[in-house]
Amino acid sequence: MKKIILLLLSSFFINSINAQTSLDYALYEKICEYRTQNNLPCWVWNSDVWLVANSHSLYQVEKGEMGHYESNLIRFRVGNRFTYHGIPWNYAAENCAVTDVSGLTTEEMATKILELWKASPGHNGLLLSTLPESGAVSCVKGSDYKWSHDHQWWAYA
Repeated sequence: MKKIILLLLSSFFINSINAQTSLDYALYEKICEYRTQNNLPCWVWNSDVWLVANSHSLYQVEKGEMGHYESNLIRFRVGNRFTYHGIPWNYAAENCAVTDVSGLTTEEMATKILELWKASPGHNGLLLSTLPESGAVSCVKGSDYKWSHDHQWWAYA
């Protein structure tokens, strides 16, 4: 069974509900380039992983909260979400971020998000992990977030 990673991104981005966006692919390509620069193989894009990532991104936008957990115990953690969607897994992890990308091009948005993750030891560790073989990115536009930690922005590891 393939090792699976979930790269999850909930952001102030435009997303079509049932299809990957140009930002999803741009960020994925930047992650691939970053891994290659660090002598690691690029993750294989996995549409099943994207389904799980997109589902959680939409959940976060609906709730107005960004984080790694859902209130529904069946989908509480990332691994539970794979099981809920009927996707076999033996390793699952995720990076989340919310950031303002007003006025940025798709390329600039992807760069900004990757740089935020690279600056966070936990997120960067996942980006450079040797465990996952496949992954996906889901970018969703949201607003009215209830910011965690006293309403300050932070990307959680």
